[in-house]
Amino acid sequence: VFLDNLSQGSMIISGRMHSLILSKVLRKQIKGYPISEKVSSFLDIMNSEDDLQTIQETLIDDFKSAITRVSQN
Repeated sequence: VFLDNLSQGSMIISGRMHSLILSKVLRKQIKGYPISEKVSSFLDIMNSEDDLQTIQETLIDDFKSAITRVSQN
């Protein structure tokens, strides 16, 4: 029911992290209210000039490097 409600809106306005994340997954515009440091950081990332694909690729590369280092020990 919650996802159905989110999917019906064109813009989601929220201060809750789960609503904001799920709205991005559903490719909705978001208007977030930074009620916590976690939400504020999320909104900063969403508003950064880096696109999410670049951020995701960087995280995957860093993760693979960390796993390789651990497996070599």
